[in-house]
Amino acid sequence: MPLNTDYRSAVELTAAARAAVAAVSNALPLSAYLPNRENPSLNFEFEAGAKSLVDVAEFRAFDTEAPYGRTGGGIRKSGKLPPISRKLPVSELAELQLSGQTEAIGARLDRYAEDLGRGVAFRLELARAEALRTGKLVLSENGLTASIDFGRDPSLTVVPSVPWTAANATPVDDVIGWIQRVAAISTAPTAALLTLDVMETLSKNEQVIGQALGRTSNLPGRVSYDDVRGVFAQYGLTQFTVVDQAYSGFDLGRPVFPAGTFVLLPSPGSSVAGGSLGATDLGIPAESLQPSYGIPEGERAGIFAGAFSREDPQGLDVLVSGIALPIVERANATLSAAVTVSGS
Repeated sequence: MPLNTDYRSAVELTAAARAAVAAVSNALPLSAYLPNRENPSLNFEFEAGAKSLVDVAEFRAFDTEAPYGRTGGGIRKSGKLPPISRKLPVSELAELQLSGQTEAIGARLDRYAEDLGRGVAFRLELARAEALRTGKLVLSENGLTASIDFGRDPSLTVVPSVPWTAANATPVDDVIGWIQRVAAISTAPTAALLTLDVMETLSKNEQVIGQALGRTSNLPGRVSYDDVRGVFAQYGLTQFTVVDQAYSGFDLGRPVFPAGTFVLLPSPGSSVAGGSLGATDLGIPAESLQPSYGIPEGERAGIFAGAFSREDPQGLDVLVSGIALPIVERANATLSAAVTVSGS
């Protein structure tokens, strides 16, 4: 299908789609943990299961050969970033009804580009959530089948010995132990992502209430969410995000995280021993490389949008396309718990 520039150029629709993606991404919590990163090569590479500890040097005697350091010891994995795209039609009937109304058709193309751009942003957020929760990313859609294992140590996917919904649950003790477990392999986590049901459970837990109020008797039935945050901040979790609240303004038709989820990870922007937690790599879609489409060379990585003519039936398709994938480069800096499930 040929590019149609009668109403909007590809540059204009790309700008509209990217603005929508940016607005949504800024409102979603996980883009801060795995921020966008341009990757024109289309290749991804990471060291799965690497122990992200500093390789500490050693003193040596004079005239003694320098010892070799280590490069991480994990298994290097690589692959190609997959495409992600979607389109919406401006029907033959719509073109007839809007005939001669150039700006009205252009405004509809803008709206479609924005809607499609938001859809791409949400799909990437779902992928980030899966990667952080499971340490893996499984893709099976539109002819693509891929399974990427980021190499998280199995001990970092856990369930508590007593589910937090039980009256005798000790979630503070559990979290302290999990923080220590992550710190022994990587860097001590300073943030937590949790679902609303988990926050509700914590606000009614006796151990949490006792620590929040500084006593063990005459306890109320619950404390505030801020009180819960204050308890866990004492143990280094300075960010305590209820993800349901972050997603409440969007109707995705499915939960981003399943109920009962509790994830430990570094705070956004903080350094992790051995590098960053990871990123969402953005490649250059094939459409952006077409000189006639007009996308400037330095702006080709990321989302592309354009309107394309079709003749049978007559109409337009607005296409939004990208090459993207979340990559968790330091999976051992994360821990995920299903806290309403009982462990053995």
